[in-house]
Amino acid sequence: MQNVIFLSSNKFIIKAVSNKLVNENIFVSGFTSINEADEFLDEYSSELDIVLLQEDPENPEKIYITAKSIRNVWNLDIPIILLTENYNINKINKASDYEINLLFNNEIINNHKRLISFMNLLHKLYINKKENSVLIIDDSKISREKLKFELKGGYYEVHEAKNGVIGIELAKKYKPDFIILDIEMPGFDGFETTKSLKENAETSHIPVIFYANKPSAKMKLKASEAGVVDFFNKQNRPGEMLKYIDELYFYEKGRKFKKCIYYGFSEIKYQMIRHVLKKIDIEVQRKDSLDTAKNFMENYDVDGILLDIVNDNLKSYDELMDMVNNIERTYVPIIAIVGKGKTDLHLKLLKKGITDYITEPFFEEELTLRVALNFKYKEALRRLKSKDEMLSLLSIIDSETGAYNRNYLEDILDSFISRFDREGINFSLITVIVDKYDYIVENFGKSKASEVLKKITNKMIKFSRPTDMIFRYNNYKFLILLEGAAYDEVDIVTNRIINNMGDLVMRNEKELYHKVNLKYDYITYENQSKAELLEEIENQFK
Repeated sequence: MQNVIFLSSNKFIIKAVSNKLVNENIFVSGFTSINEADEFLDEYSSELDIVLLQEDPENPEKIYITAKSIRNVWNLDIPIILLTENYNINKINKASDYEINLLFNNEIINNHKRLISFMNLLHKLYINKKENSVLIIDDSKISREKLKFELKGGYYEVHEAKNGVIGIELAKKYKPDFIILDIEMPGFDGFETTKSLKENAETSHIPVIFYANKPSAKMKLKASEAGVVDFFNKQNRPGEMLKYIDELYFYEKGRKFKKCIYYGFSEIKYQMIRHVLKKIDIEVQRKDSLDTAKNFMENYDVDGILLDIVNDNLKSYDELMDMVNNIERTYVPIIAIVGKGKTDLHLKLLKKGITDYITEPFFEEELTLRVALNFKYKEALRRLKSKDEMLSLLSIIDSETGAYNRNYLEDILDSFISRFDREGINFSLITVIVDKYDYIVENFGKSKASEVLKKITNKMIKFSRPTDMIFRYNNYKFLILLEGAAYDEVDIVTNRIINNMGDLVMRNEKELYHKVNLKYDYITYENQSKAELLEEIENQFK
């Protein structure tokens, strides 16, 4: 049980908070003033875990004197949380001067679960103090002050820079555990600063987090390619950065991590993948030689392998596959990371026995979903006798065309709908139907019809946007999933595909000619449920 002292001029609030917290195994001793708490502190101060203070709106300065007394008179260094009527930069600076750890608006009282989560977090950080450091690079002094107050309150060492040039030098000097970086800055912006950090051997390993308002899909891809491991929204509530950093980087006690090998040569890509998969409790180890990979697999139960195919060279894959097969170990899924528009390579990989592939550039959500799906079925796959059964269960690729299959569409829609709810990022769907497909099969044969479907898929992949996803819904019906696309963008993508599709003319031995025609339509996501969206897709395909 945690012991908390709560000082507030409002007896009703003291009682209400005490009643809520005692149900969560937190005992609260409440007082209306420091004088009233004098004898209690003399006797029990050594048994306290947290100090909770509430600002008096009629005398706001009084509570800061109280905080100073707690630090100086009773020599308490335990965390102090202050509740205030108005959360602003002036209050933050004052709280920092009086050694207060965290500052929240009074409204947090009505969300006692959130208040408790921060009390537990501060208590944990206090008793497990570590020498971890953060570098904040931002041209806005207010932004720097907010982040610095929050992270210092969580017992992190904080360095700050007002521009990218200074930030790069501080990164070399202090080697921080991670860097929080603003995107829009005069001189070196966030992308240029990240590029310089990643090109320098002294700083290339340090995770970079962009601190920005809601990023666009295009910005996310650009940041990922530059080596940024994540985004943190500037609009998040007080305390969220501290919680985010703790959960992701520094508190792994009790967490059970699956093990995954990244077999490749890109340090930037490895750092990004390592960061992303750590969120779903997967620990990624980089191995850039067969010997190191083999040694690791012989000593650990590896749950999966991410194989980075460089320049379409399958030699590295063949060597790795031989090594995996020669180790007497249960089934290990292998996911290839490949370039966009390499459909023949994709199919070749699937035929050679690879479990799955992911095409660059990819979104964080796509990577986590794909890896999670492969790992999810690992235990079941171990029990399957047939390799064909294995691929049938796990693959999300349509082997005939190289497009994603319908099962994966239904899985990934949850992610896109969730992202819309969380970040307001919309998406649209283009439906594509191959007209008179039964006529084509009947008069030209299944093999020729299959070739046509493959050509159509390749054209859609080539002339859609890098972030778009192509699905074979069934037989002769396709979907193009476009993230962050308004109606005019959908129209542009559709017209580009139509204009570049060319004339698909078929001819058989009887000199019968047929020009393949495609029918297009679109659906824009407007807060429908997944079931309603799938029904709308079905209706369009009728």
